[in-house]
Amino acid sequence: MTNQHSEAVSPEQRHLMIAEAAYYHAERRGFQESDPIADWVEAEKEIDAMLRRTPIPTKEKTAKEIFEDHLETQLKEWDKQISGWKRKAKKADGDIRRNIDAQLEMHRAQRVTAQNKLKELRQGGAHGWEEIKDGAEHVWNEIHQTINRIAEHFR
Repeated sequence: MTNQHSEAVSPEQRHLMIAEAAYYHAERRGFQESDPIADWVEAEKEIDAMLRRTPIPTKEKTAKEIFEDHLETQLKEWDKQISGWKRKAKKADGDIRRNIDAQLEMHRAQRVTAQNKLKELRQGGAHGWEEIKDGAEHVWNEIHQTINRIAEHFR
């Protein structure tokens, strides 16, 4: 069977499903004029078609996992912005460059704190993560403010 969902049903389970379906094919005919091979082939087609239509059950993400993913995505987006601004800052003059560099340095420190909060959140269990969440949100808000201050230099 070349089925993208074959890992959802073991070969043994598939075999039992086909055997049961083949039995019901023969039973519907009252076991008259029975052709076990034809019943098996027909049952195999039905079961394989059914398995192809059956989605593999996926584990739903918890609120904690969704929050962690959101934080990581936000950090990646900010990293892209910062990378572009660093290139532009190198071309700036005097006081503007020093101001941008100071804010970029502040961002680096905040980024380390944020990464540590994300790590703490991931390592923490499902219980009590709300307390860590509050701290992480505070750090993300600070970073967001710093990002906005840096962005003002490039508008």
